[in-house]
Amino acid sequence: MTSGFVDEYKIIAPAISTAGVYYFTTDCGVNYEVRFGRRQDNILHATIVFGVTNDEYEGEEYTLTNKG
Repeated sequence: MTSGFVDEYKIIAPAISTAGVYYFTTDCGVNYEVRFGRRQDNILHATIVFGVTNDEYEGEEYTLTNKG
């Protein structure tokens, strides 16, 4: 990584573009699932949820799994 720049990861888009679930894998081998959602009463209110999908981290807090 060059100083001042953020690493980029290859994003795996959903098969159906409106599904709103994306995946990427970090250089450390951590698999992430990213979900985008909107509230029914306010479509401008977006929620983004990151989740680690590796089995080895099941039930652990994010601070313990944040390897990059």
